[in-house]
Amino acid sequence: MLDEYSQSFGSSIKKFEEMLKTNFTFFFDAQEIEYIAQHYIDFGKMNLARKAIKIGNKQHPCNINILLLKSEILILDEKLKSAKRILAFVHEIEPNNQDAYIQKASIQSKLKKHNKSIEILNECLKNSEYKFEVWHLIALEFLTIGNFQKAMNYFKLCIEKEPNDHQILYNLIYCIDNLKCFKDGIKILNQILDKDPYNELVWLELGKLNLELNKTKDALNSFDYAILCDDKFSAAYVEKGKL
Repeated sequence: MLDEYSQSFGSSIKKFEEMLKTNFTFFFDAQEIEYIAQHYIDFGKMNLARKAIKIGNKQHPCNINILLLKSEILILDEKLKSAKRILAFVHEIEPNNQDAYIQKASIQSKLKKHNKSIEILNECLKNSEYKFEVWHLIALEFLTIGNFQKAMNYFKLCIEKEPNDHQILYNLIYCIDNLKCFKDGIKILNQILDKDPYNELVWLELGKLNLELNKTKDALNSFDYAILCDDKFSAAYVEKGKL
């Protein structure tokens, strides 16, 4: 079901697509352009996103959010120098803009300068109100260079904030497996369960870590709790059956 925000801008998409069928250029306010471009980016319709941003740049040439959408597209297109110029301009106007920092870090990551990317993201954290995304990106950068300990530390921060994010949990478990720090891993998962005791996936992974330490009784209990949380959770039945 569309959320309220999507519903309020749904007519803007229709208006934009109607415009493309004619030789006329309609006026869109900056928020409309942002929504239209982001809508097409999210659905992978990059040519339409580019057209929306081009119109937005003409109608609102100094709008920061539209400029950031343009630089995002340029980064995806590997036009990194052009993206850098836009980000430098944005930095002069809004030196603490989190999205600009993230895009700068993305450019460094694409250039395989992962330590520089981490440095930029750490700078971003100093003024960030929404740290989750930045923690996640730092964790991924450390994961890329094989620093599993530091990656695990940041994934831990993320999972404490969003215990139901399965991809973060899998990345956290991947780090634990590579470090063979199963006892620490069990402590981390138990801390998550203290806050979210009905998370069947965490119970499942806790059982697997207990098996690594040959704690079969604890493992069995963990699989049973996973099933109690969700009696249709087939993975827990499989692990219990194997045990």
